[in-house]
Amino acid sequence: MKNIKKIIQIISIVAFLVGCNNDEVNSLAKFNDATWSTSEYNYANTTSDINFGINKGDYISFIDLSQNAISHEWIIEKEDKFLNPNFKTSDKNLIPFINNDLGTVSTSKPAHILFLKPGINEVKMVNTFDSPVTFNGKVKIESVKKGDVYELKNIWKVDVYDSLKPAVKISKEDDLGVKTELYNSAKELIPADGVINIEAGESLIYEDITTIGRPNANSWKSPGSNQKTASGTKNVVFDYLKLGEFEAGSLSVSRDGDDKTVPKAESQVLDIPLKIIVNKSSKPFNIIEESVVRLESNKISFDVSGELKAFTDQEANFNVHVTNTAASFDSDITVTKAQVSSTNKATIELTLASDIYNTDDIKVSYIVGATTIVSADERDLLAFTDQTVRFTDELLDSDYYGFELGGSEWFIQHPDQWSYSSSFANTGTNSLKFSEADVSSMDNKIKVQGTSATELKIVAGTYNFSINVWIDVDSDLNTLLTNFQGTTFKSVKWDLTGVKKGEWVKLNQEVTLADYDNTNNDKLVFQINKVDVISTSATMYVDDISMVPVEQR
Repeated sequence: MKNIKKIIQIISIVAFLVGCNNDEVNSLAKFNDATWSTSEYNYANTTSDINFGINKGDYISFIDLSQNAISHEWIIEKEDKFLNPNFKTSDKNLIPFINNDLGTVSTSKPAHILFLKPGINEVKMVNTFDSPVTFNGKVKIESVKKGDVYELKNIWKVDVYDSLKPAVKISKEDDLGVKTELYNSAKELIPADGVINIEAGESLIYEDITTIGRPNANSWKSPGSNQKTASGTKNVVFDYLKLGEFEAGSLSVSRDGDDKTVPKAESQVLDIPLKIIVNKSSKPFNIIEESVVRLESNKISFDVSGELKAFTDQEANFNVHVTNTAASFDSDITVTKAQVSSTNKATIELTLASDIYNTDDIKVSYIVGATTIVSADERDLLAFTDQTVRFTDELLDSDYYGFELGGSEWFIQHPDQWSYSSSFANTGTNSLKFSEADVSSMDNKIKVQGTSATELKIVAGTYNFSINVWIDVDSDLNTLLTNFQGTTFKSVKWDLTGVKKGEWVKLNQEVTLADYDNTNNDKLVFQINKVDVISTSATMYVDDISMVPVEQR
C-alpha cells in the first residue's frame, strides 16, 4: 500500500507534465521548487512534533519531488538502514533487503528507510538550489544561503516503538505493610528453587513493570488464586485460599494504536517460571469484620478469612436478632439455611425464616457446635457475636454523586464560587467545592445543577438522604439547600450552624418525595444563598450524596 501511494503521486506529476506544451515545459525547467511525499501520508512538515510512530523493523518510504535542485541528500540515524526497492509490503523480514552499499546518506530521490533504533529517529532531507526556494506547507520553510547556494532542509521525527517484552515483579506484604520482593523478571531475580511458599488466606502482589515496547493494555492469569484473572491494571493483588501447588501464571501485554503516532502491537506473553505452594495457615479462621450485608429480603451473607469446605446442618449454630423500636419488634429470626456461596467460596450465606428491613437493627452471632465449619486447609471457624448487618440499597451512582468523574455530569452555574476539587474528598479523589473570598460581591443564589447524566429516577416514597460536608474553620454558613427540581419541587435544608468544622461530617435526614422520573429531566440542585453566609469569606466541600429507601417494618 505504501508503494502504491507513492506510484500514484508520481503518475499524477507525469500526467501534468505531459499536458504541458513545449514553452510551458521549458518554463518549468527553469523553475525551482521544493516538495516531497511519504508512504504514510502527506505530512507537510514540522520542526518539533512527532511525524510518525512505527514499530521497530518497519519502514517508511520518502520521495523528493523538488524541481531543479543542485544537490539532494537523505540523512538517517546510524542504526537505521536504506532498503533496496525490490521488497514487497507483505515481507515480514526486511533485513535481507538492506542496501549495504549505503551508510547514513543517500542521494536517490526515493528513500525506503528501515527503522531499527527504538526511540526518536530523525530523517533529514537536504537540498541545495541556485536561487531562494520556499516550501509552503503547514509550516513555511525558507532556504538559507550557504556560500553560492541556497540550502533547504526538512526533518521528520519518527518515534520507533521497540518490540514488546513483558516484565513482572511479585512481592509479599507482611502484617506491618512491609513489602518483600520475591521475583523480578527484569532483574532476573528468582527464588533458588523456583517456588514461592505462602499460607492459605495470604496474598501476593503482581506488578506489571514492562517498559520495553511501551504497552498500553495487559491481562493477568493466576490459576491458583481466588480471582484467577485480571486485566487493565498495573498492580493486582491475588488472594490464595486453597491448599495446593499451582503455576504462578502469566502476564500478557499489548499496544492499541491510533494509526498515526502510536503503532499497534500484538500481545506478547510472559509465562512466570514459578510454582506457588499454598500451605495450611497458622492464622485464626474468622469472620471478616463489617462484611455482613443483606443480599435479599430474607438473605444475608458474610465473608471469612479463607476458602470454605462445603458444610451442612449448621443453621442452629447461628443466631440472628432483630430490633426495630418504631415497630415494637424485638425478636430472633430463625436461620432456615446456611451454606457456602455458589459464587465465592470464602462467603457464607444465611437464609432467614422472614424478611428483614433496612430500618431494623440486626445482629448476627455464631457458636461452635458439635460439628464445625472448616476452611479448605482444615481450620475451624471461630465463634463471633453481634456482627451488625449492613444494607446496600443505594439508589445514586457513586461516581456521579461522589463527583469522581469531575466532568459534565454537573452543570456549575456559578463557577466563580462552585468548582470541582481533585485533591480533597471524603472518599475517592474528587469533591464539590464552594469558595468565596468576598461574600459581599457574590450573587444572591449560587447554584450547581444536575445534567442528563445525573437525572433522578426515584419513585414516590420516604428516603434516608445524606451528604458529607467539610467546612473550613474560618467559615460561617447557616444553610445549604438541596433542591429536588422537576415536575414537582422540593427543597431540603441542611442546618450547618452546629456542624463541626475542619473535618468531614455526614448529615442525614428522612425526606418524603413524589415521583422523580428522568424522562422529565428531574434533577438535584445545590444552592447557597448569600444571606446564609455569615463570614466575609467561606470555603466548604460536599461529597458522597446518598439516597436509600426507608423500609418500614
